[in-house]
Amino acid sequence: MKPNIPLGKKRYSDIDWKKFVRIAHSLVGKPYKFGAEINLFDSNVDNIKALDCSELSEYMFAQIGLRLPDGSYNQIKHTYPIEYEKLRIGDLAFKWDPDTEVIHHVAVIIGDANVIEAKGKKWGVVLTSLNDYRASAHFASYGRHKEIWSNELV
Repeated sequence: MKPNIPLGKKRYSDIDWKKFVRIAHSLVGKPYKFGAEINLFDSNVDNIKALDCSELSEYMFAQIGLRLPDGSYNQIKHTYPIEYEKLRIGDLAFKWDPDTEVIHHVAVIIGDANVIEAKGKKWGVVLTSLNDYRASAHFASYGRHKEIWSNELV
């Protein structure tokens, strides 16, 4: 018997994570542009000309029916903290800016020990090893989208 899911949440196992990962791979190589505006509900990734880190995560979640606010500093507020050992596809990884002491970057875990991130102008959207991302000097924390329900958060 499946436990009751809290109102307004989606069961982790009911989300099409294969689609989520396919979308991620189709975005690799897109240019980075801070503040680029994209149509979150356009499923044709060819229409995306450029995006920044928070738009990348926003777009990926919109494609599976979940909303995230704009800006990595807002997105972390829309997650539950999650431990490294419990990470799953769709969890978010955040970095902070030591000068301002606020969250300023987000990447999305897509499995196989990788994250996808809109890394910057020089790189665009890339896959990065989760270990390399976590080892960076400004790594902050991991979070799971608040609208995703899983037993680990009970």
